[in-house]
Amino acid sequence: MSRETQQRNAIYKVLTDAGRPLSVDEVLKLAQNQLARLGIATVYRNLKTLQLQGQIAQVDLPGQPAALGDIS
Repeated sequence: MSRETQQRNAIYKVLTDAGRPLSVDEVLKLAQNQLARLGIATVYRNLKTLQLQGQIAQVDLPGQPAALGDIS
């Protein structure tokens, strides 16, 4: 079980509030509105954790980079 962090909460909130799949860059930009010092490595780490926990899923769209969305 992984612990809940301020960064993970901000990232998850961005995904649930978006109402659509987001690219990693979109997640970073939107989450930085809550946590200005949030970095791309932290976003990737937390997205992987959220995906392993089954809270989000990767969405592949033809011709687009992979996006992530809330599955709850």
